[in-house]
Amino acid sequence: MADKDVVLTQYKECLANIREHKKFIWQIPAVATTVGAAFAVVAFVYVPADKLYITELLLFFGLVITFCLLIAVIKHSYFTRIWNETVIKIENELGLKHIQAYTIKKDEKHEDYWHTDKAKCLERCSSHEVLIGGMYLLTFLYAILLVVTPFWKIQINTKEIFEEVSIMSIVIAISEAVAALALVIGLIIACKQINEHKRIRNLQEFATLMEQWGQDEARGKRLKVITKFPDDTYNLTEEEDKLIAGSVGARFNRIGFMVKKKLIPKEYAIEIEGESALRCWRKLEGYVRKIHEEYEEQGIQSNYMKYFKWFAVDICKPHLEKKPQ
Repeated sequence: MADKDVVLTQYKECLANIREHKKFIWQIPAVATTVGAAFAVVAFVYVPADKLYITELLLFFGLVITFCLLIAVIKHSYFTRIWNETVIKIENELGLKHIQAYTIKKDEKHEDYWHTDKAKCLERCSSHEVLIGGMYLLTFLYAILLVVTPFWKIQINTKEIFEEVSIMSIVIAISEAVAALALVIGLIIACKQINEHKRIRNLQEFATLMEQWGQDEARGKRLKVITKFPDDTYNLTEEEDKLIAGSVGARFNRIGFMVKKKLIPKEYAIEIEGESALRCWRKLEGYVRKIHEEYEEQGIQSNYMKYFKWFAVDICKPHLEKKPQ
């Protein structure tokens, strides 16, 4: 296996690239629709009917730009898949659970992921494929306009020009509406996915925290708190013991904070660290109470280990008391 620090650096780089590629996948179709509409409106509304070559030139430029943006969306979607698969392989290499980045297939195991939600209705669709399909449709409609416009523009009088513009305006409106509808559908399908992607960084940090939490030194500190510390740590005197108490409490406080802010799934935090958090809190409650009293004597309102207490007492304790023996 490669150096762990190098692998973690590559892992973070993958997540950063995924965010960038996904951002462009949502933005490019909107730009293509706007640019396409602008070229079409200028070509059929503002260009005189007898200047056919200008209309054709504008439609050609619109088609080229739309086609280039289509290629860009396809490439961003392609590299998103590459980065996602790379993230999964790195997680397998590090022995971590996966972060859901796309709709899970039927044959995939849900327990391999930190958290999953059952896809419903449109959520089963691929938003990337819908957006790319909308871009294909927009490009196709532009090509149709480029081909049929000369036949509509030949030998027309002033009255026919007015009628021609009206007909073409309807065609443009329909084509743009269809493309815009495809874009909107894609965005609707992507809504929940986008919210999940916003939490990728937080889940990655949680995975890193859990990895550090499982190291021998961290396990040794928790074990000492649970087995060696007195039941009442209010009068804890040894400096080493105070450092251990602060270190263990700080890590549980961070986990509690992430659960409170809904940055990580509560049920997984309870399953992984619930029992350990509650046992450590029962040992360290006296120590935390003394720290609070020292702050109060100085006239300072203390939030010391606030989220540790909340996680252990309000979340883990009720869950574990209901858990069958």
